[in-house]
Amino acid sequence: MYFLMSMVGLYTGICPATTCKRAIIGAIATYIAISIVGNIIVSIIIDNLANKKSQEKFSKTDTQESENEF
Repeated sequence: MYFLMSMVGLYTGICPATTCKRAIIGAIATYIAISIVGNIIVSIIIDNLANKKSQEKFSKTDTQESENEF
């Protein structure tokens, strides 16, 4: 993002200091957005895996109990 903003500033004739500030702000905003979205995705994946494992455990327990009744 930083280099993209620098190239835009170079071609539009904006002052390099302004381009640098905009590029840094854009890079920080992109980093924050990706961090938040990444954490949400990881938590969803972990939650789904935990639910899947617990359902497998309970289904195995129910099957074993029904087999032990006879």
